[in-house]
Amino acid sequence: MPTSTSGTGDCVPGQTQTCPCEQGADGSQVCLPDGSGYGTCECESPDDDGTTTTGSDGSTAADTTSTSGTDTDTDTDDSTTGEPAVCDAYMGFPEDECDLWLQDCPAGEKCVGWDDGTGQSPLWNAARCLPIDPTSGQLGDPCMSEDYPLSGIDSCDVGLFCFLFEGQDNEVGRCIELCGNCPADPTCPDSTCTSFTPYQSLCFPGCDPLLQDCDQGGCRPAGDEFQCQGDFSGAGGAPGVPCISSSYCDPGGVCGFPETVSPDCDPTAPGCCTDLCDLTDPAGDAQCTLVGQTCQPFYTEGTAPKEYENVGICLQ
Repeated sequence: MPTSTSGTGDCVPGQTQTCPCEQGADGSQVCLPDGSGYGTCECESPDDDGTTTTGSDGSTAADTTSTSGTDTDTDTDDSTTGEPAVCDAYMGFPEDECDLWLQDCPAGEKCVGWDDGTGQSPLWNAARCLPIDPTSGQLGDPCMSEDYPLSGIDSCDVGLFCFLFEGQDNEVGRCIELCGNCPADPTCPDSTCTSFTPYQSLCFPGCDPLLQDCDQGGCRPAGDEFQCQGDFSGAGGAPGVPCISSSYCDPGGVCGFPETVSPDCDPTAPGCCTDLCDLTDPAGDAQCTLVGQTCQPFYTEGTAPKEYENVGICLQ
């Protein structure tokens, strides 16, 4: 659901950032064409299964809204009739040129989300068919986004999207998958489905937050896991610096609530960057940059996924 929250300050036209929403979720907003600031924050209600970012005793600021979407045995096509399977509460895109979930464009074309210029702020708000680039970049390949950041024109193959992990002003990104199945039950092969708008639902690669093993961007919290997402920290992002989401902290850091990170953090800021830490590292609290912090469990007791049981966060 949209909120009236808007970013302030200069920005790159078309650049997208996350923004705070109700109940600890994050939405997205896009820099206005004149670069004077960010437009309306577009929010979605948290999922019923509670797949919003969980920190130590709820202490971290929320990151991108994610829906649990690990791959299931659900088929998107009926092998007998050749027609797509229909999910419960399937919404589709009847008013648009094509359907992002069905990829029903003519041969040689792909269905992409784009900003058609009719919205109140720049945001993916429509779908259209575009020719598939002759290079047909595959999953994980470097890619280019053309014309303008929200045009939908890129060098990736059908079912893929060129995500600029280092920000919308960066020229080279990586081809990542669009979420599969259908809006009511989105699936991704190896991670959760993260939705920015109904026209942009993506499968970000999973990663190890303690190794920070992403080729681009940073390993960020998303739902009950970690994903390779954008790094928009630029010259900022160090522990103690204000943030609106973990994508604005240096890789290896996350955005926590100011009052739990450090008494020196700006209490009026949405969040404050702090370090991730390894609960099993002999260095213990010495992993933390800010004075007075200790390495504490990132997840509340009994909720950590097995692969993230050692993940900690530096808090007061």
